[in-house]
Amino acid sequence: MEQSKSVKTTVLNKMLAIILVFCLITANYAVTGASIAEAADEMLESATITKNSNIEFDAYFRGSTNVETKTPVLNREETQKLFLKLNVKDNVSLVDGKIKLEDPNFTIKKEELKENEFVKSIDAENNEIELKKIYSNTVVEIELPVQFKTQDKIETNYFEKDIIFNLTGKYENNSQKQKKLKGKVTVKPQWNADAKVNLTQSVEKFFNLGENETIFQEKITTEVVNNILPRSEENVEVMIPTIAEQKPSQVVVLVNGERQNNSNVSYDSEQEKITIKKTAKQDNDKKIEWGTDKVEYILAFKYDSKIEAKEFPVSLKSKATTSLYTKTETIQNEYAQDVSVTPVGNVATVSSSLYGDIYKGYIYHNEAKAIEYKEKNDIEISYVDDSLEKLELQTNTSA
Repeated sequence: MEQSKSVKTTVLNKMLAIILVFCLITANYAVTGASIAEAADEMLESATITKNSNIEFDAYFRGSTNVETKTPVLNREETQKLFLKLNVKDNVSLVDGKIKLEDPNFTIKKEELKENEFVKSIDAENNEIELKKIYSNTVVEIELPVQFKTQDKIETNYFEKDIIFNLTGKYENNSQKQKKLKGKVTVKPQWNADAKVNLTQSVEKFFNLGENETIFQEKITTEVVNNILPRSEENVEVMIPTIAEQKPSQVVVLVNGERQNNSNVSYDSEQEKITIKKTAKQDNDKKIEWGTDKVEYILAFKYDSKIEAKEFPVSLKSKATTSLYTKTETIQNEYAQDVSVTPVGNVATVSSSLYGDIYKGYIYHNEAKAIEYKEKNDIEISYVDDSLEKLELQTNTSA
């Protein structure tokens, strides 16, 4: 009886030992499997992936020195080379890979792309690269020619913003089991350019207004050559003109046709100059307008007497200090010239422009031979006093 009991105890102990070993093996397998799954999900979370990862993803620029960098200083007037790199290591493959760029400040120049055996397609408009299957032990480098992108409205950090590259796809092992993966890389190119600003000044008008007043009008123009960079701020100083030994009693200032208030215009009586300040303003989306290459500053001076001279000398003097985005130093220009002025212009100036599309086929097949177009009239009034209540315009339609 005791021997039978001893045998049963031995058998039971063996069975318990087997069950315990099985449980330990199962538990270890579950932990290992969870670690693999976790590693697959996290595999491409960092920039160039961890040291133990089987797939690496990176993005960088390479300059003339052939050095890889994520923070290059680039000339916005030149085509630059951007590189995407994938390193698929042992026992894995990359399937259904796609690389998407988030709101870059450059465009992919598709016409200059080089063929790459691992690239399935490139959607330059949507900034997306679709990859073919990349097998194990393969290093892929994709070269993308890119050009700086000019936009009507930009963020203030547009020239040196973070550009994010998102990689999505599937991780496939030797048993052809697949798991989703993703990766993210950030580069921060700094776009710059050599910039030149021109300054010109001229007399626009000189005429008598009634019996006891005279209007003298100047135009100062600043020009960023090729509109290469937008202005962040510009200050224009204009010396007040003396005409027939008289100083003006009033001045009206327009910037690109918009009348300026006292917050943007200041008067220095000691130095006898007017300073006009133009600052880039942010909209509700915290964006600024790039603006045009030229800015026109119109100054209409009113003198409280009738100046009868048919010709008289005037000294034109101005100074422009221009601040451009990406530039730490301002660009200064000065203008000075003595001119002879004769009566010219009147209180109102009208400029007309025609616009609309007229096609050759429309001209030939239009039986009435009539062509429709639109006309835009811009009216500049040099001086308006408080007594003016309305302005009547008449159009002469006679042939």
